[in-house]
Amino acid sequence: MEISWQSPNGVVPLAGFWRIPLADALSQGQLDAHTLQHFSGEGPPPSSNDLPEFLLRVALTPEGCGWRFAVVLEAERAFQISKVRLVMPAKDGIPDAMFCNGWQSWSESREFGITERMHSPRWIARKLFHPYGDGVAVASSGKPGALHSWSWTSWPAQKSGGGGAGGAGGGGAGAGAGAGGAGAGASPWHQPNNIGFLGSLNEQDAYTCFALQARAASFTISRDIPLNWEASEQLATRPRAPFARTLLALFWAEGEEHAVYEGWFQAMSCKARPAPALTTGWTSWYRHYNRISAALLEQEMQDLAQQLPRPEWFQIDDGWQPSIGDWTSTRPSFPHGLKPLADQAKALGFKPGLWLAPFVAEKRSELLRKHPEWAERDEQGNLVPAGFNPLWSGTFYALNPDHAGLRDHLCRVFETVLDHWGFEGLKLDFLYAAGIQHREGRSRATRMRSAMQFLRDAAGDRFLLGCGVPLAPAFGLVDACRIGADVHLAWEHRLLALLRNRERVSTRLAVLTAVGRRALNGRAFANDPDVYLMRRNDPDVKLSEAEQFTLLLVNRLFGSVLFHSDAPADYPDAARTLLQNLLLPTTISAVRVLSCPAGETLAMPAEQVAVAFLGEGLLCLALLNLSDAPWSTRLETWCGVSGKATPIWYTAQQPVSGWEPIRLAPHHSSVFRLQGY
Repeated sequence: MEISWQSPNGVVPLAGFWRIPLADALSQGQLDAHTLQHFSGEGPPPSSNDLPEFLLRVALTPEGCGWRFAVVLEAERAFQISKVRLVMPAKDGIPDAMFCNGWQSWSESREFGITERMHSPRWIARKLFHPYGDGVAVASSGKPGALHSWSWTSWPAQKSGGGGAGGAGGGGAGAGAGAGGAGAGASPWHQPNNIGFLGSLNEQDAYTCFALQARAASFTISRDIPLNWEASEQLATRPRAPFARTLLALFWAEGEEHAVYEGWFQAMSCKARPAPALTTGWTSWYRHYNRISAALLEQEMQDLAQQLPRPEWFQIDDGWQPSIGDWTSTRPSFPHGLKPLADQAKALGFKPGLWLAPFVAEKRSELLRKHPEWAERDEQGNLVPAGFNPLWSGTFYALNPDHAGLRDHLCRVFETVLDHWGFEGLKLDFLYAAGIQHREGRSRATRMRSAMQFLRDAAGDRFLLGCGVPLAPAFGLVDACRIGADVHLAWEHRLLALLRNRERVSTRLAVLTAVGRRALNGRAFANDPDVYLMRRNDPDVKLSEAEQFTLLLVNRLFGSVLFHSDAPADYPDAARTLLQNLLLPTTISAVRVLSCPAGETLAMPAEQVAVAFLGEGLLCLALLNLSDAPWSTRLETWCGVSGKATPIWYTAQQPVSGWEPIRLAPHHSSVFRLQGY
């Protein structure tokens, strides 16, 4: 454990590297609970008279299906903490892959192979899009096996017939792993998808970063804190000294994926807001972008009202406001304001929703001209850039979410939009800007969580869809949240991919991240994987019919919010029939990603995914090839050798047997209804 404290003369490390042998390894792809428990206890105070006396209390206690691991600092007097970092040698027990959760909604978040590179953006992307990503807190080296994840991480557990380490009551995080079936040689269909898991329990104080250096065989857990950190959680459990700070609070478990995530959210005492099984809607963005007008939207509403299936929400996206930051007036293309559109939506049976970005503003905005004191400032007093958007005026700037004047103003904005104009829900975008920098001893995470709580309080019980937000601060506060990148009208945005921007517009990143963050759905909020697109008569849409189906299927399997941005009148009959089936809340349930079978080698495990689920109450298997290479597999690999399978929804083929090869082209997916399994 490395801790530093802030003195008048600068940062002084407390006894340098103060090592606690908390764990020997990520052995066998998992933390060794016996080793952690053995080394739990108390650390001695430093011997130097020049350093404040302190005590580290390290505790490992059973917590549901796993363990709660806490490091608490106690001292006789208060002092400022400036670095918290726990380094554990990984030795020869490094797992084959690690899930890496990105900085915010749009950040690439998926399972990385242990030899993969997590590239940093190229210099021009760093200059333009630096605030979007985790470069504000950590710089990726780009070396093979140098991986990091925010707030939580997981890794594939060892394939075995038994479970993982024992949890509370002797049951164990992996207890029952073989229930219902099967030893190590059985198909994944009959075995749970076991994972090892580490998640933070106090992201309201500071973000937690889990970093693996595969070549150095080390695993590091650190906190993103300012030099003069003033943690909000001042009291630990039964502190023995006047000053106490929780430096680390983690949940560790190994076992079936569903049970592990349930255990984590229970340990955080976090519940999602009540939500329907499926929320549908239409948004103006991917059809018109910011080129919208009242007349155009009136016509879109009339057209949507005549088509089936009807969306629940009609959402007006970016393009109605005169400038970013000015939310109580409209552009000349909306001569009567937005209230008539909200009224028309409700008259036609839609719920009206509106997009805005409460914590950013353009320099030309009336808000910044009249209230420059509401802007976020750096130490030199300069405006803090929040990013670059070519559809706006270029660089835009962060607002100070803690400023009382801004908060009062935003309360009036919400009152205008929700109470006077009549909108029933808000899509709140670019929210990461509320936590770009530490300020006055408060960490980015603390400021972000405070901002999210303010938005919820200001909106009351109205529907909130968060977007462009670090996810942990949004847990339990927004009704729904974007969990991936903006989709593109092609599979990949080639220019942004060349720039290596991890928050880029990209259908590929959108579907990969929807798979990676699947377990948040219904636990943290309703997952919004972004829109599906089914239109085929638009020359700007480069997604093939097969890619459109893959996008729709991934969104439906792993999300609860399904919006589109099409004109359904132009859909072919097959697309309309498919949507009428898939958009029923009862069509898909009991979704479970299957673990990679023993002896099977997937060229790209994060991009070649098998999913078991109930489709209209019957056993189904979806094979998703999200990669740029063909994928050849067999049903027996995933489900065993018996039975047959009938392709449904997209491909009209004859039933296939378990041993027959199935070949999926890049970005293609197939769904099978199983018989005899």
